[in-house]
Order: sequence, then C-alpha cells, then structure tokens
Amino acid sequence: MVYLTSDRGGPGLYRHFDAAGNLLYVGVSATVARRTAAHRGRSHWFPVVARITIERFATVTEAYDAEFAAIKAERPMWNKEHNDHYGWNPKKVLPAPPGAMSSFPISLS
Repeated sequence: MVYLTSDRGGPGLYRHFDAAGNLLYVGVSATVARRTAAHRGRSHWFPVVARITIERFATVTEAYDAEFAAIKAERPMWNKEHNDHYGWNPKKVLPAPPGAMSSFPISLS
C-alpha cells in the first residue's frame, strides 16, 4: 500500500506507475498528497496506479523544469502537455482489479 501523509519538503515532482512499471503520469505540486487525491477522483487512469515516486526541489521553477524534462524524456502515457506521445498505447492500462481503490489509501493529515 502507498500512503501519502505529508506535503512537507518543498515542491514535488511526482510520477505515477502501474503494476508493470509503466509510467502513467508526471506532475508537479506543492501539495502532492492533495494533488494525488484529486487525481484519484478525476483521472480515468488512476485506478491502475500501483506506485508513486516523489522528488523534492528547492524551488517551484526547478520542479517545473524537471517536470518538462521528465515528460519529454520519459513519455508518460497520460500527460497531455509537453508530450508528443500522449495516450500512445492505452491498451497498456488495464482495468483495476476488484478492490484496487480501497487498497490505495491516501491520508492528508
């Protein structure tokens, strides 16, 4: 299980991966836990997220520069901005297994 319990530490570049290790989405937020909760409620690809990584930066500018570079180099499946390969292979995203959402708790405390 993945728990996001704190947004301390500066702006974060986050990456969402599926169980097979495919990069689904890259983003930046000052409040990664809250942003992840928003993705959980609004993003069609979120039910297959199995792992999240967070890289912290000293400034928002550094985080956005890293996001731009990551999207260009890593070609996440569901990023629209900066990504020439948006949605390039949607068949890699499989339906979530039963109970998947309940096994992915997020705490904002």
